[in-house]
Parts: sequence; structure tokens; C-alpha cells
Amino acid sequence: MAYTCELCNAPITQRGMIHCSYCKTPFHQQCVREHLYSHKTCPHCYHPTSMFDYQRGAPPGGRNVRQSPPASYTPSAPVRAAAPPPTRRQAPAATQRPPQRAPPERPDKEDPPRRPSKRPRGGKVLLLLNFVIVLLLLASTLYASTLYVGYAPNLSVDTTQKSVLPGQTTDFTVALANTGNILSRYDVTVAAGGTSMPQGWSASLLDATTDYGHTYTGSVEPEQDESLVLRVSTSASAGPGKATIRIEARSSDGKYRDSLTVNVISETVASYELSTTTTEKFVTAGETATFNATVQNNGSSTDTYYLQLKNTTASWSGSLLHEKVTVEPNNSKNIVLTLKSPSSAQGNAQGETILQVTSQNDTGDVKTQRFTLIVSPTYGFELNIEERSKVVLPGSSTTYLFQVKNNGNAADTYAVQPVPSLPSGWTYEISKREVTVSPGGNVTVGITIIVPEGAQPNQRGVVNVTVISSGNQRSQNASFELMTAQRQQKRVFVELFTSVNCTYCPAAESAVHDLLENYPDDVVAIEYHLNDSFNNNFSNERASMYTIGGTPQSMFDGTRNIKGGSGSTYAQYVAATESLLDDTLKVRLDLSVTPSIMDPTKMNVEAFIKPLDNTVPSELNVFFVVYENGLSPPGSSKVFYHVAVEGHRRTVSQFDPTASVSLALTIPEDGGVVVFVQDPITKRVYQAAVW
Repeated sequence: MAYTCELCNAPITQRGMIHCSYCKTPFHQQCVREHLYSHKTCPHCYHPTSMFDYQRGAPPGGRNVRQSPPASYTPSAPVRAAAPPPTRRQAPAATQRPPQRAPPERPDKEDPPRRPSKRPRGGKVLLLLNFVIVLLLLASTLYASTLYVGYAPNLSVDTTQKSVLPGQTTDFTVALANTGNILSRYDVTVAAGGTSMPQGWSASLLDATTDYGHTYTGSVEPEQDESLVLRVSTSASAGPGKATIRIEARSSDGKYRDSLTVNVISETVASYELSTTTTEKFVTAGETATFNATVQNNGSSTDTYYLQLKNTTASWSGSLLHEKVTVEPNNSKNIVLTLKSPSSAQGNAQGETILQVTSQNDTGDVKTQRFTLIVSPTYGFELNIEERSKVVLPGSSTTYLFQVKNNGNAADTYAVQPVPSLPSGWTYEISKREVTVSPGGNVTVGITIIVPEGAQPNQRGVVNVTVISSGNQRSQNASFELMTAQRQQKRVFVELFTSVNCTYCPAAESAVHDLLENYPDDVVAIEYHLNDSFNNNFSNERASMYTIGGTPQSMFDGTRNIKGGSGSTYAQYVAATESLLDDTLKVRLDLSVTPSIMDPTKMNVEAFIKPLDNTVPSELNVFFVVYENGLSPPGSSKVFYHVAVEGHRRTVSQFDPTASVSLALTIPEDGGVVVFVQDPITKRVYQAAVW
């Protein structure tokens, strides 16, 4: 509903509207304030009022119509009744005197003649004068009501406080509104009074196109507003601080003004990084090595970092070029330290020290970096081995070649000591049992393993060779392995994606179990659990590779997908298995599982891969999956089998004649390991094996 002020006849907005508590008539707040300077009554109902008798906002149903004073209107103060004007026949009431007694008659004297009394004049003139004054007052009131103008400014801001980092800039959105009824021009300034900023900070007023500095001048239409931006820039070098900024808006004639205050808080953030490119070096006995580290100040203010060397190895000495460094924000400085080995240090002896850095701005932020120095021996050599294992047929032999390379600074003689571990009937030959090599030179040694014609398939023979340096008695070992092959048949690899809480999964799990019982030599299976307590990253990776969207689903040889679980699932699995068993074997896969030499708790699983067809790609993925049987989820008595608990992927790309991949794995007592070879492009599984 639109309202019109009866004093200025201009529309009223909600922001500047008040209404009389008695007659509910709306007015401009400024119009009523100026009206009450000379009148003490409501402009509409003429009831005696003050500013306390007006309420903000629109009236609850009041009419916007001017009324005459009510007949029952009684002034708040009693009005004194005026005496009636005197007449010619009667003297004014105020001048009448009580009758006096006639004086006693004095016969001897006569009364003097009385002068006629004066009649009051001018009563009508006073009445006329009062009437004229009342008319003038009414005319002036009407004139003031119809010609009132106002143009008071009003300032508002989106928020009165912001927090920034030192060196950052922040903006406040300021609205300048004209609450009057005429176009007015205003000056908006960053007032000196009430404004305080740290040194190096600045504040300016902007609109969409121009930066006005501390003063903006512009015109605003009635009941409209102008949007400005107060931009406050902090100083990085000044550090943390707080600014209080007062903005003042004044009309061009200075009659009206408004102001507001905002606060900006700059907070310090301490952050740094300690980095280095080299943490380990080799030296000779008694030699000193220099290490470099970098401290990068990522904080918001200049910081000082205190440096210390901790836990330096006994008899080794370390020192710092500086004990502290001061770094400005977004800058870095180099830290130089030295570490010296003792002159009596033996070859391969190691010494270390720890660099500790502490921030002054945040003493709780302590970073460390370990530096290691290794004493190199005078003598050194290495073994370069071309091939460590092969798969051969019974009745054949193979030769392994390796080089002994002298990396020292003097000639050295090396003893070659073979230690065979061969099946009965197997033999070996070695070309050299001692070689002398000049500095930087190398000598080739050959070991030949002969397999008899009657050797059994999958038999394994190993010849371990120890090479000992006569210069420093250091030795290196190498193992050469040979395995007899047998004719392999294609094995179908089944991957079941299942879940503990799946309704149809038990039927699929039962089908896999029956398939393994009925095809023990033809099928290898593994179960990946999704969305339950048996789930792991490897299972998720396999599901993602096949784009598995639900359970149960089975993949046969990576290419054939069978979804769901029901009474007919086993028949579907058998049909897929029979079809895939007819495929030609294109990759041979042999497994060797032996206790790990480095970690007796693990088994060393080695896979030998050999392509049998030239259509096999030059690069294949080899997967090692550890599974466990007899697992039950928490709160359930149901038992699951062939559950994948760990998986690893390796890539092989050399198949001439046999490529091998080995891993040290922890295999559960009631479990095993499945190895399969897969094409990374087509996802076809060429062969699978289980141990």
C-alpha cells in the first residue's frame, strides 16, 4: 500500500515512515520533527503530541486523510474564558464598584457636580487583532506543510568488521541513501576524526570505475541509494594490527550528515618449510662433506629461525655456518652445515646429524632433517648379471653369464666360490674360480647348469655364487636358478565380486565353490568383497577396472561377465568355463614359492612368464593376490572362502626366453596366493596359477 505524507504531499517509504499513535496517520519522520518545532499537536487530528507519540513503520489500518479538529477536542491545559466586551450601558465588569452609602445630608452644603464617566473603547479592535493572528498562524502552518523539503543521508555497510593477513586488501560495500524528497548532493569522506590505522595501511573510496581516495562526491535521487566500496589495504611489513575507520556523509549545504565505523584486524600466520636435495653423501675416512638445506617462509610476516645440530654420531663432528636466519614472507634462505668423518673410520661406516629448525613466531613449530655421511672403502666391485633364472625342458642345459667389475682405485683379485643346490643327476660347470681385474675393468664369468633327460617337470635347481675381494674381503652373492618346464593347460580365472550383506551373493559364492570342486585343475578363483568389513583397496581397483556396479558379478578370464546369483548360476559358470578351456594357451606361467631370505616370516613368490604366441603384447600385467579361507564378519557365523586380503601389480615386458617377477608376501596359514597374467588393454587374462 502506498502512503503520502500530509505535510509535504510526497510518497513515504518504510525506512522514513512514522505514524501518530492517536489517529494512525503516516508522515515523514523529518516532516513531523520540523512541524513540532512550532506546533505541539498532530498535523492530522490536532491532538497534543510530542515525538514520543509517534511510532515507526506503517500504521495498522490508519487512514491517510486530513480531518478537522474533533468537536470533543479539549486542550490539555484549561483555557481561560474571556470576559464579554463592555457595552455603552454597562461599565466593564472588572471596573464596576460596589454601591456606596449616600453621605449624610448636609443641608448647609451642596454636592459638586460629577464629571461623566469614561466608557471603555477598543474591545472590538482587540478581537479583530486576535482573529487576524489566528489566520496568519493557520496560513503559515499550511504553507510550511505544503513546501517542506528534506534530503538527509543514510549510510549502511555489509559488515562492520573483517579479518585479513598482513599485506592483504579487503573491501566493504557501503550504501549511501537519500532519505529525503528531493535530489541532493553529498560528500562521503574517510573522516579524520574517529579513524586510526597502523603505519603503512591505507583506505580509499571507490565506485565501479574510479578510485576517489578519501572523498567521494555524488548526487542521489530521493529514496534511492548509491553503492560505494571502502577498500582497506594492509602492510606486510607492519605485521599484525587493527584499524578503525569512520566514514561520514554530509549534504552539500552541511545541514544533514550521517556516519558509520568499520574495523579491520590483521592477524599473523606463521608457516615455513624445510627442504633439501641431498641428505646422504659418501666420503673417504677423515673427509668433510657440506650439506645444504633451504628454509622457506610461507607465513604472513618476517620470521627468525633458530638452527641447531642434534644427535651427532660420536667421534663425528658437525657445524653450522649460521645459528639463525631471518626470512621475509614468501622468501627463502640457504642453510649450510658440514659433517666430518673420523680419520679412523672403516669402509661403509656411517655418521649422521639432525638439523633442528625452530620458528620464532611459533616456537611450537619445530622441523628436523637427518643428514648421513658414509665412508667408502678403498676397494670396491660390483656384479653385473644379465639373467638369474630360466625355464628349460628336461635334457637341456643353459649358461648364465655375469661380470665382475672393479670400482676401486687399484687392481684387485676376486675369488669365485659356487655353492650348488641341484636335484640328483643335475650338474654344473664354472668357467673361472679366480679373476684379477684392473681398476675400472671387468671380467666375465660363466656358469652352466646341465639338466638330465629324465628330470621331472617343475624341478628347481640353484647355484649360489659368492665373489670375495682380496683387497678388503668384501663379498657379494648371486643366485642362478633353473626350472624344468612341463606342458601346461589353459586354466580359467574366475573373479567373483560379492558382499556380506548381499541377498543374491550366497548363490554365486556356492557356484564358485562347486566349480572349484568339480574343476580343481582347470579353474582358479578369487573373491573380492565390496562394501563390507573384508573390503580393501585392491578389491576396489579391480571393481573399478571392470566397472562393477553391483553384486554379485563374476568375470571369467577378464572378458566374460555373469551377473546375479540364483539356482541357475552354477550352470552359467560351467558353460563359461567349458567354453574358455578350449582357448589356446598363449602365455606360460610357472610359480616358485620359497621362504624369504631377508624376512623369514614371509614367502618369496616368484612368477616365471613366457609368451607362447607372437600375438601376445610386449607388455603384460602380473597380479599377485593373497587370499584367506574361513573368514567370518563381526557378529556373524557365516564363513567365507577365497577372500582377497592383499593384492599387488607388477609389469613385465621382456620375454626372451623367460621373464620373472618376485615378491615377498605374508601368506596366511589357511590361505594362499593367486597369480594371473592380464593384458592391460583388452583385460584378457592369459593364464592363472595358485599356490
